Amino acid sequence: MVISVADERWVRRDLKTTQLLSQSLAYRAARRAGALTAIMHEDGVVTEAASANAWIVTADGVLVTRNLSSALLPGITRGTLARLLRDVGLSVEERAFTLDEIRGAVEAFTSSTGLVIAPILAMDGEAIGGGKVGPVTRLVQATYYAYLGADLTQIDWL
Repeated sequence: MVISVADERWVRRDLKTTQLLSQSLAYRAARRAGALTAIMHEDGVVTEAASANAWIVTADGVLVTRNLSSALLPGITRGTLARLLRDVGLSVEERAFTLDEIRGAVEAFTSSTGLVIAPILAMDGEAIGGGKVGPVTRLVQATYYAYLGADLTQIDWL
């Protein structure tokens, strides 16, 4: 589960600095709410997760992640993943999306170097999709783990 929190950072979120107070406060709020992380937003428009990039899967099977701008830190995993997913024939759209779009998504997940591909099953207490890891998220995980050279036969949940 995740929660949503207002993104109170400056307008140049794309600059990685040692000032991570907003992300730390977002994590603290998430933990207090019994969640793992937070989806940060500005007036309902998603910027990113506390330390990851956010993705949704639409009813049409399109994977959507935020377009690159000064509104977010680009994310090495995000960029690599977008390229890999296009290479395997999936439709990837880079654009801003809202908290309501996450709530209405078929699936949602985050991408980061630390947690790699982490499914979002609920936000603010509301189930995303069916509240279970979906087939597109599993395909995304398998695609990225194969790229990393993981032995997929050892991962029984894929």
